[in-house]
Amino acid sequence: MPLTLVVHDLDMPGTATSPDALRAFHDAIWELAPTHWHVSSCSVLLNTSVSPTYLRDVLVRALGRAGGTPGLMLVTRVSDNAAWCGLPAEGEQWLRATVE
Repeated sequence: MPLTLVVHDLDMPGTATSPDALRAFHDAIWELAPTHWHVSSCSVLLNTSVSPTYLRDVLVRALGRAGGTPGLMLVTRVSDNAAWCGLPAEGEQWLRATVE
C-alpha cells in the first residue's frame, strides 16, 4: 500500500485551531489509515491507498467541521527510494517494513 507524508502546521498565526479541531484532524487520520506513524508533532506518515488530494480534502473538511482552519498542509506520496536519518528505532523499523 502506498505511503503518504502529511506535513502540517495547524497553529500558524491567523489560524484558529481548537482542541476539538485537532482531535477531528487526528481522528480523520485514524479513519483513513489505521497504520500510520507520527514522525513529529507536525508530520505523519500514513499507509493508505487514498490519493494525496483526497486525503488533504478529508483532513481540511474534518478541521472545518470542528471549527478549525487548515493552516499549512503538504500531502505527498513517499517513494520506495526514500532516505532518512535520525529517526527513532521504532520509527525506522515501521518505515522499513512499510516501504518494502
